[in-house]
Amino acid sequence: MRLTIYTDIIPKHVQWQLELTSLGLMEDTDIQTALQDISELRGNLNTMEKSLRGGFDRTAASIDGVDSSISGGFERLGEDLLGGIRKERVEALGSLSSDLETVAEDLKKILDEGAATYENRTKEVVDHIFWRGLILLAVFFAGLAVYRVTTARRRRD
Repeated sequence: MRLTIYTDIIPKHVQWQLELTSLGLMEDTDIQTALQDISELRGNLNTMEKSLRGGFDRTAASIDGVDSSISGGFERLGEDLLGGIRKERVEALGSLSSDLETVAEDLKKILDEGAATYENRTKEVVDHIFWRGLILLAVFFAGLAVYRVTTARRRRD
């Protein structure tokens, strides 16, 4: 029976002792001062947190500003570089085009001269063959005529 009573009363007794001790501590001036210091410290920490948060926000905004400024600078630099490259490319292609036109004109002249030379030589060869053939034909007919004349004389005789 005592054991049953102790098991019911001991937790309540411990709770009452703690409440009594805490009430006694609350009345102690050192504890009151410590609690007030803790409360002031908590307020100061909240103020410092707000200040830091504002500073972080301003820092983040400054970083965003610098980032956009740098990004814009790189974009302008890229555009300037691409513009310069385009300009140099157009100039290079222009000079290459004029060089190619000169080369094409020279090549056309060479081909025209070659075609004219080929045509003249071909004409000379054809004329040579024609005249040789004509002379050969004339010699053949002359030989044939001489043969007939000589065979005709032999037959008459």
